[in-house]
Amino acid sequence: MPNWYFSKEDLLRTPSRLDGIDYMTEIRYRREGTRFIMNCGNRMRLYPFVFTNASTLAFGKGFLCTPSRLR
Repeated sequence: MPNWYFSKEDLLRTPSRLDGIDYMTEIRYRREGTRFIMNCGNRMRLYPFVFTNASTLAFGKGFLCTPSRLR
């Protein structure tokens, strides 16, 4: 089972941060991505819990596993 709990050190050492993206930029990317998922869910007339889970769980965990900078 994957570890869904992260220490403060883990949250400060995300792949994006190690790749050179500062904290505020990473937070902005997370906010914009979450907003995009929420807008898509609203336009597709999905139940709110569907796109809320997608934006918080899947998208948020993705930032902790992969860098946000495009190569």
